[in-house]
Amino acid sequence: MRAIEWRDLFYLYAVRALRDELTPHARVEFYQALQRQPSERQDEIRFGRFRVTVGDLIEEVEQRTTDLAALSDRVTFRADGEPLVKNTSVEVYRIVALLDGGETAAQVLEDYPSLSLADIETARAYAEAYPKAGRPYPRLSAKRALRGAGLEQLDDI
Repeated sequence: MRAIEWRDLFYLYAVRALRDELTPHARVEFYQALQRQPSERQDEIRFGRFRVTVGDLIEEVEQRTTDLAALSDRVTFRADGEPLVKNTSVEVYRIVALLDGGETAAQVLEDYPSLSLADIETARAYAEAYPKAGRPYPRLSAKRALRGAGLEQLDDI
């Protein structure tokens, strides 16, 4: 695991927000100016001929890191590293795949009664913050797939 400092995290966010205004050379100067800044919060970064007001960007990064910390408290992990909705055995990415496949939150709750609406929102936020690598989950639950397969007619036989 590699940890980055808050300044580096802020730089990455700020460069993304200011991508149209900063040339590659200005990005380097901006980074160097950030590294020279004293540790207390500054609302303005100066480099070369430029002054960039960053107070609002700092607030956004602080809010996002707070939100991510709160989100991590609502997710647990299986032994293989798969994220689960806390206090359930339902995979975060499975819920999101169902929603992406067109199921409504009510349909997901019907298929997974142990979940709450807050759990579904947690799964959605987690998947947005940490996209799944690798093969995606099916976009239909097994229960819904069986219901839609027309196998009810077998009961008549």
